[in-house]
Amino acid sequence: MKVLIVCSGNAPGNGVFKFEKNHVFIYEQVKSLEQLGVSFSYFLIEGKGIIGYLKNISKLRKFLKSNEFDFIHAHYGASGLVAVFQRSLPVIITFHGSDVNIRKLNFISSIVSYFSAWRIFVSKELHTKILLRPSKNFKIIPCGINLEIFRVHDKNEARFRLGLSLTKKYILFASAFDNPIKNFPLARKALNLIQEEFDLLELNNRSREEVCLLLNACDLLLLTSISEGSPQVIKEALACNCPIVATNVGEIDKMIQNVKNCFVVDSKPEKIAEKVKLLLKTENRADGRDLSIVYDNYRIAKEIYSIYRNIVPEYNYQVCSKTVIDTTVPGVVFDENGVSNYCRIFDNLALQYPRGESGKNELRTMVAKIKSNGRKKRYDCIIGVSGGTDSSYLMHLAKEYGLHPLAVNLDNGWNSEISYSNILKLTKQLNIDLETYVIDYEEIKDLLVCYMKASLPWIDNPTDLAIQSILYKIARKEKIKYILIGNDFRTEGKQPTEWTYSDSRQLLYLHRKFGKTKLKSYPLLSLWELYYLSFVKGVKMISVYHYIDYQKKRAQDFLKQEYDWQYYGEHHHENLFTKFAIAQWLPKKFNIDKRIITYSAQILSGEITRDEALERIRKEPYTIQEMDRDKEYVIKKLGLSRAEFDDIWNKPNRSFLDYPSYYPVIRRFVKLVMPLAINLLKVKPKIFFEMEVRNNTIINV
Repeated sequence: MKVLIVCSGNAPGNGVFKFEKNHVFIYEQVKSLEQLGVSFSYFLIEGKGIIGYLKNISKLRKFLKSNEFDFIHAHYGASGLVAVFQRSLPVIITFHGSDVNIRKLNFISSIVSYFSAWRIFVSKELHTKILLRPSKNFKIIPCGINLEIFRVHDKNEARFRLGLSLTKKYILFASAFDNPIKNFPLARKALNLIQEEFDLLELNNRSREEVCLLLNACDLLLLTSISEGSPQVIKEALACNCPIVATNVGEIDKMIQNVKNCFVVDSKPEKIAEKVKLLLKTENRADGRDLSIVYDNYRIAKEIYSIYRNIVPEYNYQVCSKTVIDTTVPGVVFDENGVSNYCRIFDNLALQYPRGESGKNELRTMVAKIKSNGRKKRYDCIIGVSGGTDSSYLMHLAKEYGLHPLAVNLDNGWNSEISYSNILKLTKQLNIDLETYVIDYEEIKDLLVCYMKASLPWIDNPTDLAIQSILYKIARKEKIKYILIGNDFRTEGKQPTEWTYSDSRQLLYLHRKFGKTKLKSYPLLSLWELYYLSFVKGVKMISVYHYIDYQKKRAQDFLKQEYDWQYYGEHHHENLFTKFAIAQWLPKKFNIDKRIITYSAQILSGEITRDEALERIRKEPYTIQEMDRDKEYVIKKLGLSRAEFDDIWNKPNRSFLDYPSYYPVIRRFVKLVMPLAINLLKVKPKIFFEMEVRNNTIINV
């Protein structure tokens, strides 16, 4: 999808125009939309006043003759005036405030709104105030903010970095003093009524990082504007927990309603002064950080993208009629009934692993073999445990089946206290021996940072590969032939290969390219070791839940009641790094929400309804304050500075196909590789079920 941004290219005063500075909110919006696969170009209008703008119409028409775009997205009504006159492409216009609040510009905005395909208003008030109010093809979408930049800092640290006094009181005026719309004379009248000592700072010619520090350093933000739409500085202040005193303009009253230490007042000096004095007397901050999540650029970009999809039919967004799988999922195809091909992957897996009496009989046969092989041995099977729902309930089942398991836990330094407590509770009460394999933290830290520097989606692959390796290695040491695992496609689904793939070859390559520490304790399993242990020694992994009527919620309720087990949040949140990878790295950096696949599987298995899943998907997995805390913890525990982390985060996203792995060989020789893999692992890997459906081929074995 190719979009042309049309907006002013005029720098304020006689300065030099820099798009990322003069139109920072548009720039950040564009960067977020680029992560959704949108390609942008720019047409910058030069010249001021209506006549100056109209002179750009012929330039735009000429520009469009030599360039191809799907549509134009213009920012501000005056830019829309230039855009709609070209008449060859549909136009979206975002109205930001001054283009509606100022009467003569409102007239122009009304005209161009009438001729545009879609209209975006950054506040409800602007939609109400425009003279020709559209009744369709419009949406209220505020401009977003970058919550990676605007975050809570320690107040004294922020002052130190800005060179401000640690003891003075500071008031931050919300704009330049000479901006007439921001009405500094009113602020001055109000501040003249205050007897306390304070310094007044002007918000002008500052970088985004400096604005963030100022909002954290100052005792309050003061906004006395004559008019506003949905002011960015208020959103940024909320994200930084900065107290606010603002006049009742635009949507500010709705934005800071019920936020502690944030006040909307009448445009009277004495009313403003009263609230300013109140805030100067307290050291308490605001509590708007969690509310600011609604302005996250990532969320705003998705709303704008939904309009883009309406403009360009071939990019129409679609959600599966049975599940919540949508067009963000790689390789998705919908049939005439709107059912996605991922439902067929699920169905094929369900045929391979039937439940009911057939599944129970197959599991009974396996249990009998495990007992027979383990006779006169201390352990007859291994269970990989994490403290999560699946592995915890699996320990209970194993004892119920009369098995003698050895619980194996991989300690990579990131297990939560809840998860470790759950492991101890279950193993102690069930009288199961626990063996914990501890990876040298410097090694796992180095590998996790390698995957982050490689800018790959699933950065927790080193943990996944280590878990598989250690289970096989301990099985060899203890002479155990059966490994029980808690994986279940009915509650987890089959994640797309593009989202999660890695292998030992790729791990070693990334470590050579980005790593710093020698791998000594990391338990990497080579293909030859896997072949030997599986084919020669006969070690077999069994997914127990494939064969029984297992439901995660029901298992959680049982574990809580019987073992005082504790819930830890969403799937895989029992590991703190995995939690960060799933809840922040994937969705915020790659627009990947693994919950789509997980919830879809649970819909198809009857555990939740589609409406329940849709409602959950709309929400963040947990609060932004907790996300901030977890992110800072991850940065610190990885030994990164904030600048190093930001540099990693801002790197262009990459695919696992950009680095060497075994996957190209698997894909090219799938008809040869799949039978070998089945003989090796004693089970058909789920990747081949995915390949068959997505490539629309059946591989006979």
